[in-house]
This record gives sequence, structure tokens and C-alpha cells, in this order.
Amino acid sequence: GFDERFRNSIKYKSPSINGITATVHFSSRLDQDATVDADSNAWSGSLEWRGKQHWLAIAHERQSLININADNFERNATRVAAWFDVGDFRLSALGQIASEPDDKAWGAGIRYQATSKLALKTQYYAKQAEGDELDASLIAVGADFMVAKNLQAYLNYARLNNDAASSLTPWTVARSANPPNEAGSSPQGISLGVIYRF
Repeated sequence: GFDERFRNSIKYKSPSINGITATVHFSSRLDQDATVDADSNAWSGSLEWRGKQHWLAIAHERQSLININADNFERNATRVAAWFDVGDFRLSALGQIASEPDDKAWGAGIRYQATSKLALKTQYYAKQAEGDELDASLIAVGADFMVAKNLQAYLNYARLNNDAASSLTPWTVARSANPPNEAGSSPQGISLGVIYRF
């Protein structure tokens, strides 16, 4: 839930100074069950540094539930991500540490600009989860094709390898497909679509 868009939110993004931008965000309510006696909220902040051939960011988020009738709940996550352009290649990397549960994730990717319109890409990510047999890893390959200045088509393939008690899928976010999945399986999927930038 660290990538969700919360309701009742306020955000401020600073102007860019020498390529550096700061963002802070606060949400007073994470779910529909928040009440006077059970308040849930979240805050996050990030710092980004962007140049012509690089981008580097660090971000932190805390989610809290204050409930007088039950145990208080708090989750934290810190993420670092970056990409660097080297010739026709873009090298990217990501690392994250989270608490409650105590999970760690990391990965890297490469994108190759084969032509002015075609880019080929691959990524690998791994998750080290709290608990036995809950780790997982993902590998993905794909291609982006610029049909027009504002229109991009893409084709991606991803395969996720779960440990015996893990049941993650590579199609959870921004997809309508929701086929059944069992713990310990290795689900895979193909995604084909277009992006139009207004």
C-alpha cells in the first residue's frame, strides 16, 4: 500500500533549484473506516535531483492508525531510486526498506534506444520478505515504440517467481485482469497498450 493515492490529501512541490525538487504530502484519512476514535493518516516526503543524463531520488512514507480500542499501527518505508544515461543506454536501480512487515526490495534495469523510435528494455527485481518462504523475484522484458510525438505503444512480458508461501502477481497494479493465483506459483503475463501524452 505504499504506492496508493490516498483521499483527503494535500501536497506541496517546491520549484526546481539547480535540478533539485522537494515534495511533501499529508493525508488525513487512509480508508473509509476512519472515525473519531480510530484515526488513520499518512505523510510522505521526497527529494529529487534531475539533470540531462541522470535522475536520483529518495523518499519516505509513514502510515499510522490511532485506535483507542485496539493496538496502534504504524508502517514506514524508505525508497531510493536512480537512472543514468550512458550513450544509447539508460541504467536504472531501486532499493526499498519497509517495516510492519519488515520487507526489503531491490532491482535494476537497462533500456537500449535501438532507433529514434524503438527502445528495448529489461528489468529484474527481488523481494526479501519477513517470514518463511515469502520471498519473490521478477524479471521483465519489453519494447516501447513512438508512433507519433505524443503517442507511444508498448509490449511487455513479465514472470514472477514465488517462494512456497508467496502469491504475488506481475499484473496487480493498473490492470483489470485478476486471474486466480496460488502460493508458490510462477505467474506470467503479457501487456500491450498505448500511452497518449496530452
